[in-house]
Amino acid sequence: MNTKLFKELIKELENHEKRITIVEKVVDSNSKDIAKLEMENRNLEIKLGLAKGEKASDLARKYGVGKSRISQIKNS
Repeated sequence: MNTKLFKELIKELENHEKRITIVEKVVDSNSKDIAKLEMENRNLEIKLGLAKGEKASDLARKYGVGKSRISQIKNS
């Protein structure tokens, strides 16, 4: 293989790897933001359920959390 071509391909590969790393960081950051928003939404839904008179035990079961977590959300 031509040495010049080989070096160009190596450089291009390195650039691609750098871009992949950047994209992975952006995706990771966005995933964390999405998870935070989903949790905030869940907490608001729980507060709404409590305000409508739903039982804490029912909400805990519905959202897969303990009754103590429901109490924490209620008081937050």
